[in-house]
Amino acid sequence: MEELLDNIVPVVIGLLVVIVVMTVGGRLLIGKGVRFLALWKLPAEEREAFSIKQELLEHPDVIELYAPTDRFQKRHDPEKKKRKQVHWLSPYPKAVKLANKRPRRESKKAVTLVRSQVHAAASCITVAALPDHEQPANAGPEHFSITLKLAGSAEAKVRNLAAVIKSQLGLHSLDPADAEDYSSVRFIAHRVAPDDRLISMKKTAAFLDEHPVSDDLASIPMAVKADGSVWSLGTHHTLVLGSTGSGKAGPLHAVIRQLAPAQAQGRVKLYGADPKHDELPHYESSSLFVDLAYGTAKIAEMIETVHTLMMTRLRSTKADIESGDLGRSRAYTPENPLIILIIDEILSLLLDLQGQRGMAKYITLLTQILALGRAPGVFVIAATQEADKELLGRMRGNFVNKIVLRQPSVYFNDLFLMDGGPAAAEGFDSTRIPAALKQNGYRTAGIGFVKEETGQPVRVRFAYSSDEDIIDVIMAHRAKGDGLRSALAAITAEPDEPLTEAYDDLDESFGFIEVPDEEDDKNDDELALPALD
Repeated sequence: MEELLDNIVPVVIGLLVVIVVMTVGGRLLIGKGVRFLALWKLPAEEREAFSIKQELLEHPDVIELYAPTDRFQKRHDPEKKKRKQVHWLSPYPKAVKLANKRPRRESKKAVTLVRSQVHAAASCITVAALPDHEQPANAGPEHFSITLKLAGSAEAKVRNLAAVIKSQLGLHSLDPADAEDYSSVRFIAHRVAPDDRLISMKKTAAFLDEHPVSDDLASIPMAVKADGSVWSLGTHHTLVLGSTGSGKAGPLHAVIRQLAPAQAQGRVKLYGADPKHDELPHYESSSLFVDLAYGTAKIAEMIETVHTLMMTRLRSTKADIESGDLGRSRAYTPENPLIILIIDEILSLLLDLQGQRGMAKYITLLTQILALGRAPGVFVIAATQEADKELLGRMRGNFVNKIVLRQPSVYFNDLFLMDGGPAAAEGFDSTRIPAALKQNGYRTAGIGFVKEETGQPVRVRFAYSSDEDIIDVIMAHRAKGDGLRSALAAITAEPDEPLTEAYDDLDESFGFIEVPDEEDDKNDDELALPALD
């Protein structure tokens, strides 16, 4: 008997070992097979980030948004014992295992199909490695994209998962990004601090020369996006906001350089106003500007001149119904050139005009240019270190293009980039752009935010024009003597007819109050700009 037992025991133990090994090994093999099949169906970029998706699905808020528990419950016989669903049959075993352990509302007559619940949530989420053009300077698997389907939920509700995602994955940052369609929201996630590609993409005037302005002058290339593509300014009223050292002169010099060839052809006329006598005096010896003005009185005269040109064009524009021409489109020719008034430090100018007797009407004229200038092809491109809600008044709404470089106010950041929306909270925060200093080689100068045609903000870097670049364009367009500037200025100095009536008609509609020169100083306080809408 003992001999028999000695022979049987090893056999039994061996069988038990085989059974255990086969059971455990089978589970492992089956689990690996399930995950292999799931990965085999995915594109390469999603396979690379599959482990991140598994980690994301472990959070209950992610599961509940897309697959609420009550939708994955079936009837259960209360006489039978409830069994947890096998987790190793899922490509997301840990997520299923954790879901099995979570307490949930479940009656005795119902059982939750946890595995199906996790799979349903997974079908609404895509995690993928970033393509090269979206990678930061320190590219790697630590940077990836997360795309969430709306799946019938409000977009705001889906975007609210951002805080959960950031916490669950231990991210450094999570930035909003453009999705491929309107049924999804997309984020770019960083597990380590991303190195800014734009810092290493400093562009010079050579970049401007490589990307000339379009022949119809409808857009002006002047900046580069983080993906390396060119960003062009649509030819329209433009406001540039940026603190000292932010590089706000870059867009102004880019406009001048890019339009120089058309200016030489007579298809563009530039007027320049610079109350601080800082950026535009360099062009005095060139033929690039019809006129340059610095003092408040001279700038006021220039505003009136440009306003006169605009009103004359508006009056002379006639619709030809028979030929289908309503006079709303304009080809820029030497006879009808594009007219651009460039104003550096517009806030300083408005303060000067508001503070001097009899100058309020020029604020009105400037506002009218902004309101009416598009159709006749008369535009204002202005820069300022600070924005002021009261002084900019109704002007702000007429600046179609807003360029926001580094500046200190989250309020104005959001106002300019999203009309008061949460631009900074969604990652478009100009207040967080590091200062450009001599010590750091001005490494962030010219970096800022603009709005795409879709209305979505995008981060760009404007080309930098060095002193040598400015000198080069001046030398290429030298003035042919003082007589030329005087002659050009004289062409537009006098209106064909008095336009005082036009000013009076429009003053009230724009909300300005004119104070006659003979009024006492105490009435100067009545000069008021309209409040911001």
